[in-house]
Amino acid sequence: MTTIDDLREVDLSQKFLSYDTTNRRIDDLAARLGRRGMVPRVLRGGEMRTEPDLFRETAAALQFPLYFGKNRDAFHDVIQDLDLGPVRDGIVIIVSEPDKVLCDSERKVLRWFIEEMRDACVVWNSPVEEGQWWDRPPVPFHVVIAAPTGVLDSVEQLWATLGAEFERLQPDPEPDRQQLDG
Repeated sequence: MTTIDDLREVDLSQKFLSYDTTNRRIDDLAARLGRRGMVPRVLRGGEMRTEPDLFRETAAALQFPLYFGKNRDAFHDVIQDLDLGPVRDGIVIIVSEPDKVLCDSERKVLRWFIEEMRDACVVWNSPVEEGQWWDRPPVPFHVVIAAPTGVLDSVEQLWATLGAEFERLQPDPEPDRQQLDG
């Protein structure tokens, strides 16, 4: 099982992480990742039911440049070259409501999305060493699908038929805000 602190490590396995949680607690997960120096971004699966929806949601959540062409080639280029400011300890893409991602599209579109996210994991987790100003060390990049157990199980089964591999993200022992305040 992977822990939240493990997300600061480079990982070329291309595995998606699944996290058993409710939608209300996804913001807590993102905040915890941010406190650990990572850059979390939440993609709302309910806003990604079709390919055009997916382009809009990812462009907004990941702050794609204004010139983003809202097509597969442009998505491929931009997801591998995000400008999220100082990345520090890594980038974590959290997908809420993963059962709704591209649910109104053909399965081959979901397969394409899974492949793009796996490719992005490889690109970000590898150094760029071309002797240019854009060279960079490897940057940990992970994709987490977050949902209650029953939903996670069905999403893992479907996505696995389309090329995804999964590992569970262990719940964080850090106390809730409510516990800290109370």
